[in-house]
Amino acid sequence: MGIRTVNAFQFRRMLEQEDVYVVDVREPQEYQSGHIPQAHNYPYDSMERWIRQLPKRKKILLVCEYGNQSMMAARRLQQEGIEAYSLIGGLNVL
Repeated sequence: MGIRTVNAFQFRRMLEQEDVYVVDVREPQEYQSGHIPQAHNYPYDSMERWIRQLPKRKKILLVCEYGNQSMMAARRLQQEGIEAYSLIGGLNVL
């Protein structure tokens, strides 16, 4: 199965759903400089530490600056059987 992705329009629609958990995989200083209000900051480089903390019954919507790290994170989460989506183009498209 391919990596699930969403475009900016789909992303905005998903933010309105209650069963979505937004994860910003950028470093804390990048997150602090501006982020989506609902986003939780879990840096990509420490993914193995936080992967088990994600809510089990929610869709995980991953974001980063350009979409690369969120894509890799989505691939990893999908390997664990977690329903994960990556924002195509990252925060730059919003």
